[in-house]
Amino acid sequence: MNDKVVALPDRWSGWLLIVFAFTAWNWTGFANFALLLLTLRCIREWRANQWSLPSIPGLWLLLLVFSVTTVLALRTSWQFPATTGAQLAAIWRWDAPFLFIIIAWRLRVFPQLIPQLLLAALLGLTLGVLRKFDVAQFSAIVHGQRYDSGTAVLGLSFLASIALLGLFWYREQLLALTRWRRINQLIWGLLTLIFIAFLLIAQARGATLGLVIVGLSLMLTKMRSHSIAAWRRPILLLVLLTTSLLWLSRERITNDWNALELTIASIPVSYETSLGARLNLYRVGFIAFTAHPLIGWGPGSSTTKMLVPMHLLPLPIADMEQAPAFAHLHSIPLELLVRFGAIGVIIALLLSLLLLRAWLHLHASDSQLSTFLIACIILTCWFGVYDFRLLNLDLRFFLILFLGIIYSFHSRQRDEHCHFN
Repeated sequence: MNDKVVALPDRWSGWLLIVFAFTAWNWTGFANFALLLLTLRCIREWRANQWSLPSIPGLWLLLLVFSVTTVLALRTSWQFPATTGAQLAAIWRWDAPFLFIIIAWRLRVFPQLIPQLLLAALLGLTLGVLRKFDVAQFSAIVHGQRYDSGTAVLGLSFLASIALLGLFWYREQLLALTRWRRINQLIWGLLTLIFIAFLLIAQARGATLGLVIVGLSLMLTKMRSHSIAAWRRPILLLVLLTTSLLWLSRERITNDWNALELTIASIPVSYETSLGARLNLYRVGFIAFTAHPLIGWGPGSSTTKMLVPMHLLPLPIADMEQAPAFAHLHSIPLELLVRFGAIGVIIALLLSLLLLRAWLHLHASDSQLSTFLIACIILTCWFGVYDFRLLNLDLRFFLILFLGIIYSFHSRQRDEHCHFN
């Protein structure tokens, strides 16, 4: 009887993990609620086992990030009172991705749930993509117009590339998920076509390029033990996706190439093209970073929406007029440098070391999962080069879930070591 009473909260924690993964990109309110309940459960455990806190580096990193963002936000608010609201709101938005420690702490008890979490995330994302599709745009899409579902298009494109990577990597396991292989093949093919179609109608060149490079690299690692015939269909789909996307976005590619040639020739580039705008924003961001290289401008300081309009940077008239039209600098590393300076670099290095240690434990116990997750991290880093959605729900929930899975293997290693001793 006592065992059942003790086990009940753990079973509920397992269900909350599934709910979080399934609703992260569809019904985000449920995901936030599930994460809140998981957090309260973890706090209760940590309070009951204070002796174990020093052995949870991820928790200390979360507290460090909270302290740094709070201090810098208050400092910037005192220096620029008009930005106080944005600075205080940014504290939570920068800290939230580090809640991966909550997922990791629960998964140390439920490592067998990881495949179910990934499958729940895939199905939930599929529903999210279909739900956000605007049927009224279908006619324009057929005629080659780029489909834009608002500010979420780049974020969903990144998630679609992750979904396709998982579908290709775990293809054999998904085809054997039930005893009806024909039905499994139909579902796998349907899901694959949905995400390929989304990348095409969104003309997501960055996400597709990352997917093709990382996807082909993964396939090469598996070809050592499998014949090329087993990967003929995924390779064919990647080739079809690439060629179709090149054709659909040929005009944008030409404009971007012209912008790159002008940049190489040290000629000012217009903000009108995708690459041209990014090159200009990167230059503006670098100027902002060099002005405050040590502690940055504050966690809530948007270069395009605050620093440029407030005339805090020595910029040409073209930048002063056009940069504020963009929401951000389209680069996670650059935003990190501008807002936190060298402190941001230190935090990023600490996070990398923390995850590397956990990934080594993961690789020793499950090489297939570890390879897939490191490929996802590489795709995330690539995405961060050309866009900045770190403060948005889609990328935030992705980091919480996937980094949580990786870091859970550090927690499991610690538990096993303590149990052995």
